[in-house]
Amino acid sequence: MKISTDLSYQNLNKPGLTSLPIELFEEICKCIPPSSLYSLTLVCHRIRNLLWSSSSSLTQRIWRISRQKFHPTIHKSITYHCTEQEFIWKVLLHKKCQFCGKSYLFNNFKEIITIGKYWPFQVNICVLCVKDKTNIDDTTELFQKDYQILFSIG
Repeated sequence: MKISTDLSYQNLNKPGLTSLPIELFEEICKCIPPSSLYSLTLVCHRIRNLLWSSSSSLTQRIWRISRQKFHPTIHKSITYHCTEQEFIWKVLLHKKCQFCGKSYLFNNFKEIITIGKYWPFQVNICVLCVKDKTNIDDTTELFQKDYQILFSIG
């Protein structure tokens, strides 16, 4: 039995997600949670360009509607000067301290580490790094204010 070493490119010419009309692609993306939209950006360059544009109103609308649909309690204030994609990453998906890289909840499974979104600087930072890198000793109030503003906890 001879195994062919020729690569077949027949499947590349078949219509797929990238050949959909942009309006239909938009409607599909609006039904996808933000975390899955991030995964979708890894599929190919065309989809990445469509979903990653910071200047496209279509792109921003897709991310905004997805966020509003799947995370209705998280509101983006006008004071946060970032794209919808950046906001979603900072609020929902980034789960490590940006300084020490420790996990969102556990430090080697020995202790719980509180990591908050310190919005004046738009960073995720753990309590240990706040104490190490600033002159702030009591971080309780620091993170509570930001969570109340971001998540509108009632």
